Amino acid sequence: MRFWDTSALVPTFLEETTTRQVRHWQAVDPEITTWMMTRIEVASAIARWKRERPELAVLWNRVIRNVHIASSTWIEISDAAVVRRHAERIIMDHPLRAAASEKYLRSSLELLQEIQRTGDIFFPKRWMDATLSGHRSAAAARVVRSFVDRLPRGYPDRLRRVILSSADNLFRAAADPSSTANLPQLLSHDQLLARPVRQNP
Repeated sequence: MRFWDTSALVPTFLEETTTRQVRHWQAVDPEITTWMMTRIEVASAIARWKRERPELAVLWNRVIRNVHIASSTWIEISDAAVVRRHAERIIMDHPLRAAASEKYLRSSLELLQEIQRTGDIFFPKRWMDATLSGHRSAAAARVVRSFVDRLPRGYPDRLRRVILSSADNLFRAAADPSSTANLPQLLSHDQLLARPVRQNP
């Protein structure tokens, strides 16, 4: 199952640099699972283009209709509590395959500018956090450092800082893989029992 967010869905309706890639994903796995409010975010992104290019209003209205038609077949997640419990079971029972996904790091980094253009200001950070989460290897750190070191002069400084911020834990872990400094400290059973329980007012 592939979970689709707004930044991946918009290029399925508008021709962008990532359109070929996301359409390939869609061909391989046509079932789209997404969050219940994603359709609104997709429509909002298209509406922004409509405001900027009002002379193409007929085209934008057609795209919005296509969104409504396509979204009627999407599987929309609405029960956050159930999803959270299911995700917790998955991560406890199944090892994450970070090494297998290292080959996708470069292309995910290259998509960052397009993600910013098609989504809201928070999408780039969420994209980077999701891309780098779980990576701790020196190889993954080298991919990110190499990408940042080779950024062109005109690359947005904000996006460069987003990459470095999201990669901070990766850089720390890769610098000393045997160190536990970056891992949360485990509490003993007695310490857990001794912790005060915060009461809701």
